[in-house]
Amino acid sequence: MTNPNEPNEPNEPDTIMVETLSDCSRIVETIRDKGPVIMDLRAIEAADAQRVRDYVIGAAFALRAEASTLGVGVYLVAGQDLPAEQEQQLRHRYSS
Repeated sequence: MTNPNEPNEPNEPDTIMVETLSDCSRIVETIRDKGPVIMDLRAIEAADAQRVRDYVIGAAFALRAEASTLGVGVYLVAGQDLPAEQEQQLRHRYSS
C-alpha cells in the first residue's frame, strides 16, 4: 500500500508498503506506468515477502528494470534511467 502520509516529490519513486500478496500487481503496474518504486516488505511474514520479491523481480526483468536492496526488507525497483546520485541518496536513507 502506498504511504499516504508521505507525498512523493517529483522524480521521487513511489513507496509501496506491502501488506498482502495482492500488492504485487500494484507494484508492477506502478513500475510499468510511473517508473521507479521503493518496495517495503517489512510488514509481512518472511515467506510472503520472499514470494512478493520473487514475483516483482521477475516482472521487473520483463520490464527491463532491476531490483536492488536499500535496507533490510526494502528494495528499489527501477530502470537504468534512475540517476546514480538519486539511487545513492535512497540507499543512504534506508541503510540506517
